[in-house]
Amino acid sequence: MTAGRLTSVAVVVGVAIAIALVVGVPEIAQPVTSCTLGPEVATAWIWTPSVLVNVPLGGSAAWGSIQLGWTFVSGSLVARTPNPGYLGGAALSPGSNEVGINGVVGLGNWSVYRTQNVSSAFGTGSPCGQPYVAEVNGGLTCGAGGSLSTVLPLPDNASDLGELHSVPPVSPQSCPQAATPGAELWFDTAYHAGAATGPYASETIQLCGTSSATPLNVSLGTAAEYAVVVSVPVSGGVVHASGDLSWNGSVATPFGIIPTAEYSLPGGWVWNISTEEPGTLPTVTNPSTTALLAFERSSC
Repeated sequence: MTAGRLTSVAVVVGVAIAIALVVGVPEIAQPVTSCTLGPEVATAWIWTPSVLVNVPLGGSAAWGSIQLGWTFVSGSLVARTPNPGYLGGAALSPGSNEVGINGVVGLGNWSVYRTQNVSSAFGTGSPCGQPYVAEVNGGLTCGAGGSLSTVLPLPDNASDLGELHSVPPVSPQSCPQAATPGAELWFDTAYHAGAATGPYASETIQLCGTSSATPLNVSLGTAAEYAVVVSVPVSGGVVHASGDLSWNGSVATPFGIIPTAEYSLPGGWVWNISTEEPGTLPTVTNPSTTALLAFERSSC
């Protein structure tokens, strides 16, 4: 073979390799779509709950918090607002006046942002899952804490089924800043009857007979969480952002360590119990849970 023929073969092979590389690059580096924070579309002052723990009728409840915040997720975008206030712990003692919900409510200044998809040649991420996310600016003000039976009353103190899903605009009233008309924060800490597993798992525990004279103390040692939806009016409609409020304990006090949440269920009753988020329900032999709880009490 002559030198000229060798040269032509090498050129052909080189061109073939170059074509293969050009064609193969788009398959190796697929474009990635991620979700990012877009422009602010609305702001509002909204009566906002933070820690909320249901109190079993005739029993008691407690909570502890060293970290607290609201989280809104849209694809790869995570918007989290830590609340610098209301950290610590609180407890209620058994008694006829300890009903409803134990926790903290205040007025928060909320901002709602549009989410937007962006594409890049490399990286990781996922497209937006909801069109808006929300953040609260600073901590809550003008609030109420402890037993919230006057702020969030129950129509039947033996059941958490009828709990309110928003803080009434007239309570509490000790704040110079007015809430924004039409704006609302929806939350769900109510009792839900369901299967033994699922988003709202439920079960029945019978604390009847002489063996149940001692209250059943149930504790949540991991993070507590419940669902929220921020709704703010804008020109032409209302925008919504779905997220979660969560907090974590435990907190040391002069009386011992307060878990993230703790419940004391008095004996002599039948208790229907449900989780507020997916989690493990307590039993008599293992009185611990991985989710906040709601209750219904009935006679043995």
